[in-house]
Amino acid sequence: MKKTFKELGDLAVIMVVVIIMAVFINANVAHAKTVASDSTNGYTIKATYSNGKTRILWNGKIYHTYRGKYRVKVINESDFTREMKIRRKNDRIIYIEKVTGRCIRNNYWRDGKSYYGYISYRCLGNKVRRGDKVVTYFVWCPNDNSPDGCDERFDVPLKYHWRKSR
Repeated sequence: MKKTFKELGDLAVIMVVVIIMAVFINANVAHAKTVASDSTNGYTIKATYSNGKTRILWNGKIYHTYRGKYRVKVINESDFTREMKIRRKNDRIIYIEKVTGRCIRNNYWRDGKSYYGYISYRCLGNKVRRGDKVVTYFVWCPNDNSPDGCDERFDVPLKYHWRKSR
């Protein structure tokens, strides 16, 4: 009988710890101020700020955390200039570039074409075919000026399966 009460006591302590952790984690994310957000076809990218950290969330899951308060801008590919890309380090801005492209080949790389030129959809594998439209979000690192300093990439395939008539 003593063993049963001890096991119940241990179980109760574990349950209390789990509940406290769940409340703490939920409080940190739920009360965060939304800085910027954008949605495409049911997928949402959002930037929040709380407790001295700026977080990037994709469909409610935290993917990247930056220390400090940053302004966040979601910018279309055609509006994202070279100057913005190479002078972002000391501006305390996180740019999220929204690129709309189309898959043009069913090869290994899943070659695509966007406003500025080539883009690969290899990471999507068989989820896209030639002719499909894809929206890609690039989260640019705010701590360097590298022209290829992308921290995160999120793709949203939109099925169109456009075909040329033969």
